[in-house]
Amino acid sequence: MLHGCEIHDRVLVGMGAIVLDNVIVESEVMIGAGSLVPPGKILESGYLYVGSPVKQARPLSEKERAFLQKSANNYVQNKNDYLHEVEDINDQLGVNR
Repeated sequence: MLHGCEIHDRVLVGMGAIVLDNVIVESEVMIGAGSLVPPGKILESGYLYVGSPVKQARPLSEKERAFLQKSANNYVQNKNDYLHEVEDINDQLGVNR
C-alpha cells in the first residue's frame, strides 16, 4: 500500500509492503514483501530495504538494477498491448473515441 509518498524511477515495492506518508523512495530501490516504511523515511538509491520497520539490507547488484529497468519496460509494454486491444475492440464495435 502506498500512501502520501513519493516514488522515483525503477522502484520495486514488494507484495504487501506498506509505504506511509512523506516517505521518499529514490530511484533504483527494492522494498521487500511485507515491509513497513514508516512516515518521513528516505530510502536511498541503489539499496534493498526489508523489515518492519525497514532497514537498509545491502546494495543492489548490477543484475538487480538491470532487472528494475527490464521490469519497468515490461509494464510499459503491457500498457501498450492493452491500449491496442481496446482499440481493436472499439473498432469491432464501431465505437468512436
